Amino acid sequence: MATHTATSILSSMQQRYGSLENPRFDFVETAIDDRPYDALVRELDTHFSVEEDTDPNDDVSFGFLLRRDTRRWVLRLSMVGPYAALTRLRGHRVFLVDPDRTDLSDVEQEILGIVQAHGLTPIDQATLTVRVPLRLHNTDPENVRLYQALFTDTDWLPWERQ
Repeated sequence: MATHTATSILSSMQQRYGSLENPRFDFVETAIDDRPYDALVRELDTHFSVEEDTDPNDDVSFGFLLRRDTRRWVLRLSMVGPYAALTRLRGHRVFLVDPDRTDLSDVEQEILGIVQAHGLTPIDQATLTVRVPLRLHNTDPENVRLYQALFTDTDWLPWERQ
């Protein structure tokens, strides 16, 4: 994990959650009211079919299903800080689109380019799997990784549960 990214993420987590041991989640309601990524979503909507699937009970991110032709992706935009995660859906399988890879499709490069143009950093798989000492409601403490801290409180990583 890049030091700059790790430092930025941990700083964002501390600021948003207040405490990693006894986190608060009031920022979720504020973000849902403020809709900070609406301009990004409007731009995506000109290139894709976009459907929101944010769950305010478990998510600390906005989730969007993107479709173009028969291809589908899920884009998560964090409420914790300016971070994004993109996954590719193929049938019932989920694959993380790692921004550091050089074999991304033109469409995936396009999505990540739009995300970055709006000031968000797509996070790579190695970073998202780093364990963090954050207490969440649904994820066992020993399983909390940056993915859950930044995007959604589930006890598994979507690309590992196939």
